[in-house]
Amino acid sequence: MATTSSGTRSGPPGQRPPQRAAPELRVGPPARERRPALAVAAVMLILVSAAVVATLLVRAGDRTEVLAVARTVPVGRQVTVSDLKRARISSDPGLHTIPVSAAADVVGKVAATTLVPGTLLTPEQLGPSELPGRGQAIVGLDLKGAQMPVPAERLQPGTSVRIVATPSPEGASAAEGAGPGEDGVLIGRAAVFSVAADEASGTVHVAVVVAQPEVAKVLRAAALGRVALAVLPAEPGPAEP
Repeated sequence: MATTSSGTRSGPPGQRPPQRAAPELRVGPPARERRPALAVAAVMLILVSAAVVATLLVRAGDRTEVLAVARTVPVGRQVTVSDLKRARISSDPGLHTIPVSAAADVVGKVAATTLVPGTLLTPEQLGPSELPGRGQAIVGLDLKGAQMPVPAERLQPGTSVRIVATPSPEGASAAEGAGPGEDGVLIGRAAVFSVAADEASGTVHVAVVVAQPEVAKVLRAAALGRVALAVLPAEPGPAEP
């Protein structure tokens, strides 16, 4: 008696039945992770950037008019209106500038150093309105070698110096009849007016401001070539006799 299997097969004998396709799996996007700290940092960065930009814009608009140099003014020459021009700059307390409103006080002052066109004018570049002043005189000294305390380019107008009588080669008094003190000092304190080096002769012409009663003895010593300078610390006050 023939037996039959419980399962039925469709199709020709020996052929496997078709397999069912696996169900399609759909994977959705991952859930977005919330990071409140990053959001706060981004907002703070935007606020800080906006504040910086606003500050720069305010500073750019906060400009003031100051005095600048319009043309070259040699050292020792009085400043005129034609030597000055206006310049607009951002306010900065670290800059020693002169406001345009003070132009009347600047005109007539003496340039303590050579003023270069296109640069801002500062109070340090200006000397007294009139040199020599009342009771003063300007005398010239031709110095070389050890008679100069520093190189010519380092001896600036306005520098305080001491004028000393130097001894003669024979060991006699430095400028006999010049009347130096016991220590050889002719002028205790004088102010440099101008400095000009002569490369051809190797000498440096230094003009100094001294009291009028001291002119004769300084010139006698200078004529003998027996005078030298010593640089003193900057101190306020008139020149010492």
